[in-house]
Amino acid sequence: MRFDYHFNGETLVSLRREGPHFVIRMRLQGCHLNKELLNCLLQAFDQVEECVPKQGVDGPCAVITTGWEELYATGIDHENILKNNRATTEMYKKLLLRLITFPLPTVAAINGNAFGEGMVLAIAHDYRTMCSDLGYLCMYEVDFLHPLTQAMIPIVKGKLSEEVYRECFWGIRPFPGDSALLAGLVHGIAPQTEVLDSARALANRETQTAQPIRNIPRSTTWKDETYKEAILALTREIFEKSKL
Repeated sequence: MRFDYHFNGETLVSLRREGPHFVIRMRLQGCHLNKELLNCLLQAFDQVEECVPKQGVDGPCAVITTGWEELYATGIDHENILKNNRATTEMYKKLLLRLITFPLPTVAAINGNAFGEGMVLAIAHDYRTMCSDLGYLCMYEVDFLHPLTQAMIPIVKGKLSEEVYRECFWGIRPFPGDSALLAGLVHGIAPQTEVLDSARALANRETQTAQPIRNIPRSTTWKDETYKEAILALTREIFEKSKL
């Protein structure tokens, strides 16, 4: 299976079936998340969910996201924020909601830097693996963009210890791979050339050990409980903005 999602003739997102898993690769324009890229990502997740029942999916599978070259994802395009353009922010929230409610396990293969909203995007995945020799996780962008909304806070606080949360969002500490693993920000590290393989190994472990509960996928049951507060908050924020 191969799908490419374009904007102005440029491929922003590619979707491939690689072995048992779906791999989504994103290519940022100007190194920032923008509404075009976010829309392509939403389409890719829709396509995965549509293909699963049609193809019957040969055994358990997961969705892996990764970036391009030495960059996973940075924050939302600064110009959108400065112009008070809410469209990108609202689409970003829709993507977070899609991730934390997605019926398949999700794994972020962080192939380089993940800053600001890009870091939160990675944290919203069920599992994360990161380069041991390249890139940082850092929330420095909250200093000059805007703080997390009330809907985003439960996503990160539910994954991090109080100390790590404080260091990330108050101390704006950058975490290279080894520090991120020690802090519990990621589940594994590997050299950049092997980070995608590391993500596949995480996906294999999850999909092979997680048995359904009352015929409901365990990942769905876990997400419903883990993200209950975030799901309600994101749904409320998105719905309220749509009425304006």
